[in-house]
Amino acid sequence: MSAAPGSRLLCGLLCALITLIASASPACPFCKSLRPTLSQRIDAAQIAVLGERKSDKSILAHHILRGKSLAKPGSRLPSPDRFAAKTGTLLLLLGSGPKDASLEDLKFSAVPLAEASYSYVARAPSPKKKSRDRLRYFARYLEHADELIAEDAYQEFGHAAYDEVAAVRDVFLSSKLRTWLADEATPQARRGFYALALALAKEDTKAKQTNAQFLRAIILRPADDFRAGFDGVLGGYLVAASEPALKLIEDRYLANPKAAVGDVRHAIAALRFYQEYGRAVETKKLAAALQKLLVRPEFAAEVIPDLARWKDWSSLETVALLYEQRGYTAPEIRRAIIGYLLVCPGSSAARHLARLRRLDPRGVAAAEKTLSATVVTPE
Repeated sequence: MSAAPGSRLLCGLLCALITLIASASPACPFCKSLRPTLSQRIDAAQIAVLGERKSDKSILAHHILRGKSLAKPGSRLPSPDRFAAKTGTLLLLLGSGPKDASLEDLKFSAVPLAEASYSYVARAPSPKKKSRDRLRYFARYLEHADELIAEDAYQEFGHAAYDEVAAVRDVFLSSKLRTWLADEATPQARRGFYALALALAKEDTKAKQTNAQFLRAIILRPADDFRAGFDGVLGGYLVAASEPALKLIEDRYLANPKAAVGDVRHAIAALRFYQEYGRAVETKKLAAALQKLLVRPEFAAEVIPDLARWKDWSSLETVALLYEQRGYTAPEIRRAIIGYLLVCPGSSAARHLARLRRLDPRGVAAAEKTLSATVVTPE
């Protein structure tokens, strides 16, 4: 059943508002610095070969992972330009180019491998396999001693959808995750994912409580403004503890005018994640917590679109009156306010919009023009 034209337009305006003001998240909402995995690079190549650098600088093919019509085991393949590696170095050779290109027309790159990473790549399941089977394989290699393996396994989880990760929650060992989170040597970019995995880990009630307390202790630990992965810690705590976690986040960051900007942004990201994937806390309670940030102009342009997307119309009067307040005159804030009023149902929103059109006809017209120019009407 198709939606009525009016509802399609309002939905399109809301999509435009979110597109203009809020940035999109990667598949894993708390995974940072995502880049193609080795499996993805192999899948995108015309030919992918596990081989060895020979003394004449050619590459001896051991295993053909992709492009078996272009080469066979035992073939000698060209070495990539400027590829400096000792004779005997194991490697992954990737050849890319137009579809159906000959071997001579391909551009080659190589990834040096140790014995462990050579075996890891050789046994890695194809991206075409079921995500459940693939993630179970890569889970074994998280924080492997070989950094290439550890980073690639993390990237595989980073590219997976949240529901795919949640489906293999039984692979996460709480003891290992707590160790990694406590270890200062663990890369900061991975901490958000490990915190979320800890909250998802399939455990008994007592262990779940232990995990929740562990995440709470991380949150309460003194730290600088910049904490990579802290949004994942907050999101994980929301998954693990629900309403007590929301209360802590609200009191410590959303309702605290002295809270560091970086921490507040992490808190916003955590609430966005939980609103989409969480189950135990109602959206209206998340919105009530987020409303606390409307008193801080530096967050208004981020928060207002979320309130509109979550259909929190209880904020109508507060949002509408912000348009005239000092500190809220930036174009992106006023555009967010107008967008909220455009999608908010009822006569009160319409009256506020009419009043603002009289008060600031040029400003409101500019905001509406920008929003309407980016409207994508849903099918």
